[in-house]
Order: sequence, then C-alpha cells, then structure tokens
Amino acid sequence: MNSVDSFPQYRRLINGKCYYRIDSPSSLLEVSVMGSSWWEIQIEAKILPERLLVQDILSLEGGRWEVVTPFEFEAFVSELERTKSKKEI
Repeated sequence: MNSVDSFPQYRRLINGKCYYRIDSPSSLLEVSVMGSSWWEIQIEAKILPERLLVQDILSLEGGRWEVVTPFEFEAFVSELERTKSKKEI
C-alpha cells in the first residue's frame, strides 16, 4: 500500500458503489452510482467533519473502505460513463 504521505490515494466502499480519489488530506473526488445514474462530487474539506471523513477513508476506519489501484478507479469511472447516465450535482 502507498504511504498516506503520497497522493493521490484510491479507495472504494466495500459495497463497490462509491470510489474515492484522495488528492490531499483536505481534498477528494467521490464517484458514486445508484441504479442507472452516477455522479461525482469534489470535496474540499474545510470543516472538521469533512477533514475527519478524509482521514477515516485514508485509514480505512471501521472496515468500510478498501484500497484500490488507480487502474481500478479509472475502470470504474469508464464503465459508468459507458453504461449509466451522469447526474450533475
């Protein structure tokens, strides 16, 4: 596994419906799917709960996340672009 000092880091929820690209301790891109739609949200962690979320994802807190490779992240996004409709949030 990469050191958490090097970015980007990649994670996904264990259910496989939400992937994360963590660009820094205070910035992440979340890509989620539900049904026939998907969306992405860029989060700039400015308040404590958001910073704690990034920290929890990086440390795999509570067993909810797992490490993925950049290839797995990009394959997930490519598959969504090909098969689902994107919602703007």
